[in-house]
Amino acid sequence: MIHLITLGLLLTVASVHCLYPSYSDVIKLTTSNFDDKVIKSDEVWIVEYYAPWCGHCQSFKDEYMKLATALKVCRNPLFVIIC
Repeated sequence: MIHLITLGLLLTVASVHCLYPSYSDVIKLTTSNFDDKVIKSDEVWIVEYYAPWCGHCQSFKDEYMKLATALKVCRNPLFVIIC
């Protein structure tokens, strides 16, 4: 049920703007990759829901990118969904 709610929230997102640069190890979730990356995955994952205009989200960005790089070695991906 939570996955369906999450997918529903993801589908309602109209903006494509992303806070994280394409070169970062943070994986951007979209309607096209959500199912394969999250629902059908056996991996442990962390998903950050953020708004690009949010000051708290902006100030956490660098730490989240560092965490994504550190966890990449452990094969535990970090995902983001724009809200």
